[in-house]
Amino acid sequence: MIDVALSPAEIRHLQDTDLRDTTVVVFDVLRATSSMITGLAHGVARFFPVKTVEAAREWKKRKPDLLLAGERHGVPPPGFDLGNSPSEFKNVRGQQIIITTTNGTAALEQVRNAKTVLLGALVSFDSALQSTFCWSALEPEIDSAWKTRSEQEPF
Repeated sequence: MIDVALSPAEIRHLQDTDLRDTTVVVFDVLRATSSMITGLAHGVARFFPVKTVEAAREWKKRKPDLLLAGERHGVPPPGFDLGNSPSEFKNVRGQQIIITTTNGTAALEQVRNAKTVLLGALVSFDSALQSTFCWSALEPEIDSAWKTRSEQEPF
């Protein structure tokens, strides 16, 4: 069975859903997942998606070597190193990046307890589709893009 949540309001309803045995593909068509996928393709070591600007800043206080990236309503918050345009992630090879966006990272937060979380974007549609339909043959691991809460440091 395939369920689709098409808007932030529908995604918020997932917080009450048991996703422990579910594979979720998060598509944020405009920016968040496209930016993360572009960054990973260009050598970003790791993304830490967080829901709020405040959470991103807390991470930065504890780990000052991480870069801050993101936006609120299309504008990078003051003091952030990067916005959320995919082109900004092509020249930060080897970096670890905390990212927060208006909708994309909020969607990731809602599904973080899923068995498997895949990032999907128009730049990776074929790969996401292939991964979705071939996942049972693969080791369920996407370390460089997402970790479950138990594998991450607490917020």
